[in-house]
Amino acid sequence: MKHPISKLFYEVCRDTLERHLPHFNTLKVKALKFEEIPEQYLTIEQNRELCQFLEEALYNVGKHAKGVTRLSATGKLHENRYTLSVKDNGSGICSSSENRGTQQAKALAKQLGGTFKREPLSPQGTLCELTWPLAGRNWSLAKVSYRLKTLFLKVFKYTKKF
Repeated sequence: MKHPISKLFYEVCRDTLERHLPHFNTLKVKALKFEEIPEQYLTIEQNRELCQFLEEALYNVGKHAKGVTRLSATGKLHENRYTLSVKDNGSGICSSSENRGTQQAKALAKQLGGTFKREPLSPQGTLCELTWPLAGRNWSLAKVSYRLKTLFLKVFKYTKKF
């Protein structure tokens, strides 16, 4: 998890799209493009959770998007906001129920001070998107929390030797 987040996103896409899921067989076009997020804005834990979000969104395409031929996974930085999205042209959302993946995405969006949406596209397809600010109170608290945890673990490791 020490690699740049954009590289991690590409690895998650590669690994997930190689899975033998029923609807990945019909994919003709895969568009992947992730802009970098400056390292100071994300903790290792947030990197992990963002990668899980991306993996879950891609997995859902492979599992549920009947007739999908196009898939795009993108990460864009615009005016200090980052948007991570997965879009497909499959059969669309068949249920309004919220499963574990949607609940986790909403919790992650709240933690990051952003928004999550999962919506049908016209004429068909689904958009799964997480957007959050790269500045502000949430990021400062996350960085302080991460640094305190790191410091605590170093001190604990040091005192354990004695």
